[in-house]
Amino acid sequence: MRNILSLLFLITFSVSAQTYTVDQVPYDNLKNKYDFVSNPDGIISPAAEQQLNSMITLVKDSASAEMAVVLLKSIGNADIDDFGTRLFTQWGIGKRQKDNGLLFLLIEDQRQMIFRTGYGLEGVLPDVILSRIIRNDISPLMSQGNTDQAILTGIEKVCRYLLNPEAVQEILAQDAEKSSNPQDMVAAIFIAILIIVFFIIIAKRSYKDSNFNNDPPAGMGNKRSGGGFGGIGGGSFGGGSSRGGSMGGGFGGGRTGGGGARGGW
Repeated sequence: MRNILSLLFLITFSVSAQTYTVDQVPYDNLKNKYDFVSNPDGIISPAAEQQLNSMITLVKDSASAEMAVVLLKSIGNADIDDFGTRLFTQWGIGKRQKDNGLLFLLIEDQRQMIFRTGYGLEGVLPDVILSRIIRNDISPLMSQGNTDQAILTGIEKVCRYLLNPEAVQEILAQDAEKSSNPQDMVAAIFIAILIIVFFIIIAKRSYKDSNFNNDPPAGMGNKRSGGGFGGIGGGSFGGGSSRGGSMGGGFGGGRTGGGGARGGW
């Protein structure tokens, strides 16, 4: 009986030890600025982890973007989207004021993964691109049980886009071209004709008003008045506080608006 109780205790302890809260996720980059992968449960091999760190270091040095890869056995019943956003915010992934951070989070027992982007990367890595990477590059290999190759392939694709953002714009342009159809073209032409007619009418009215003001009837003054649109001012996102020392590592204080993608296998 005592042996059975001991076995149950060990099983319960091992399961609970694999369930993480945001505060419990090992923040390896804080200790080593060249360690961007948190893999406490050994979901990928040390060799794959080393390859990821090399790729991410290259991106950080070349494009200044900061990336973190977090692979966990379990977060219990927590929602992966909420967990990822809170982890991103707590670590401050990305440069302060640039907000150019990216988090990849995989939860093994939920069979789910997400990309979470900082404000500054939402244009470079749109949600549709990240969704495609999950669907076409990561999920199929995860379904085959090839976790190392799945993560390496997906992160490598992301790194290529960050090093060559023009490639993303080309993909989006191709998608837009494929999605266009004759009905859309007819509608666009019709709208263009309406706009041209509208401006012709405005131009004729302006011409008549101009002649009227240049030669006003007797007893009437020349009442010309002019105005213009005011400038529209814009703002930029502010930066968060730095969360790590310059020597010990730590990300730069970036923020996220919750952009990214989610998928499973």
